[in-house]
Amino acid sequence: MNNTVTVTIEKLIPGGRGLARLEGKVIFVPYVLPGEKIEIKITGEKKNYSEAELVKVLVPSKNRVEPLCSHYYKCGGCNMQHIKYETQLEVKAEFAQNLLWRNGEIDRQNIPIIPSRPFQY
Repeated sequence: MNNTVTVTIEKLIPGGRGLARLEGKVIFVPYVLPGEKIEIKITGEKKNYSEAELVKVLVPSKNRVEPLCSHYYKCGGCNMQHIKYETQLEVKAEFAQNLLWRNGEIDRQNIPIIPSRPFQY
């Protein structure tokens, strides 16, 4: 499939990729946010999902920001610099909550978020 297609991102998954569906098949796309309408190019097909690259953001999220690092889209060392920091924290908390619940049925509510300064560890 060499043509581009338009999809809407449903949610982010651990690792920062977005999940969309095309004709019922799951597609994973990097550098996107939930609710964004995007144009993608399918780059890989698996039995249960496809991988795609972002071609163009047609309708951006209000939580999208310009990454601070000029190498962000090429390097691969970071995966959420295109997201407002406050939203990154919410997304990461949701990942942790879901992981705790799925793997141990640990109550996933009210997990404290202790942020660092952006770009600090």
